[in-house]
Amino acid sequence: MALGLPGYPQPLAKVPAPPPLLYVRGEWLEADANSIGIVGSRNCTTYGQKIAAQLARELARAGFTIISGLARGIDGAAHRAALEVGGRTVAALAGGLSKIDAPDKTRRRVIGTLACFGSGGVGLGFWERLRLGFGPR
Repeated sequence: MALGLPGYPQPLAKVPAPPPLLYVRGEWLEADANSIGIVGSRNCTTYGQKIAAQLARELARAGFTIISGLARGIDGAAHRAALEVGGRTVAALAGGLSKIDAPDKTRRRVIGTLACFGSGGVGLGFWERLRLGFGPR
């Protein structure tokens, strides 16, 4: 999916220095423009996972697409919670689609049911673009 062509996520296209090319598994829907990112520590507390899941569930029920990084901890809790309530979730991967690490059953289940976007070695500006480009304004 190339910047400037149909199908490229418009919120991402509007940020400073968007990735010129995205590798996609699944699809970006127009409804995904109403999205919010939930990210956090891989080594989080049980309380942190509980709160991330609670936020993701409520936001997914309200119609938001949940975007996270598909890592263990907060990210995984957010993806799982959105799916539990029938919501939509998208993974934004800095390392590209060939570097999806799914060491356990839960993450494999999540990967099979969401859209994944990766731009391959996107460099240091990736998280800034993610923070600025996705979510309600």
